[in-house]
This record gives sequence, C-alpha cells and structure tokens, in this order.
Amino acid sequence: MLRTTALFLAALLTLAACAPQPEPQATSQPQVEAAPIPAAPGAEPSQEAQATGPAEAVAAAPLAEPEVAPPPAPKTERVEGNLTCTARLAHQSVSGNVVVPTGANCQLFESAVDGSVVLERGSAITLSATQVGGSVQGEEVYDLVIEGGRVKGSVSLKAGQTARVTDAAVDGNLEFSAQQGNVDVSGNRVGGNLRCEGNAGVSGQNNEVKGNRTGQCAGL
Repeated sequence: MLRTTALFLAALLTLAACAPQPEPQATSQPQVEAAPIPAAPGAEPSQEAQATGPAEAVAAAPLAEPEVAPPPAPKTERVEGNLTCTARLAHQSVSGNVVVPTGANCQLFESAVDGSVVLERGSAITLSATQVGGSVQGEEVYDLVIEGGRVKGSVSLKAGQTARVTDAAVDGNLEFSAQQGNVDVSGNRVGGNLRCEGNAGVSGQNNEVKGNRTGQCAGL
C-alpha cells in the first residue's frame, strides 16, 4: 500500500516538472519622442521637416553704418614778407608780394596776398580763388590766368602772350595792351575801366564794368 502511494506521488511530480512554464509578461515602458536633429548649414530639409512646415524665420537686425569723420580743414601756411613762386602752391597767406621770376610757372590756389603780384618777363601765373590786396602787373608775360577770386588793385599786362580773366572781381582797372596772343575777359566785375588796345585777339562777354569800356573791349 505504501509503495503504491509513493509511486503515485512520483508520477505527479514528474508531470508537474514537464508542464510548460508561462512566459513572463513584458513590462511596458513609456515612449520618449526623439528630438529633431538640426540640419547642417546649406543642407536641404528632410521630408519630415517639410511635412511639419517651415520654421519661423528670425530677421537679423540691420547693421549700423559707421560714422565717418569729415576731413580736416586745410591748414593755411603763413609767409612773412615776399614769396618767390615757381611751383604749385595752395592755402598760402603772404604778408608781402608774390614775385614770379623769368621762366617760372606759378600756380596759386585758394590763397591770400596782402601785397601785389609782380610778373617778370617770360613768366606765367595762375591765380585761382585767390585774393590779392594790391595789383597784378607785368610786361612780356608768357601767360596769365585768373579764375575767380579778387584783385583789390588793377590788372595790367603789356606786350605779352595769352591772358584769361574769368569770374573775378577787379576793384581797379583791367587793362591789356599789345598782347601777341588771345585775351579772354568773361564774367568779371570791374570797379574801374576795362581797356584793351593793340592786342592780337580779344574775346569775352558778361562783364560788369563801373567805369568805361574802351578799345577792343568796348563790346565786352
């Protein structure tokens, strides 16, 4: 009897060991949404990015233009006494006369001369936007050009070559005689007389003359 019972229990244990074990149920984990990876500069957007629509553009603030300081005013050079001019000069303040020697070409821009301009034979001068306190005079001068500015005295040339006086103020007389080249007188304000005699050629217009217009300059 006891042996039969023992065999019966052994058989039950064998069946229990051979029975299939239930598989463990997987524990559900919360899903984490992946963050989008920014595209590299210059790369085309992915299809997912195109599906979600374009991102809002951030406008860049405009760059302010740097302030540029104005250039400094030109410095005036003071010359005490007479100045012998043989080259191009500007912003001069001469307390005496300006002398242009024979064969020299003087160009004087935006300057002031307290005295006179003395032109020696065969010299040439250009006065541009320059004020002369005295007179401008010479004989056998190769070339004279006065552009703008003011001559408080007179302008007088004799037996030279060419001359051109335009848009200038001459407080005294403006005189040309026996010039072998052309003389051009235009747009000037003359406080004295405008006189032209014996010149090879004279041209000009629109001059305001308080005194008399005589000779070749009568119609100017």
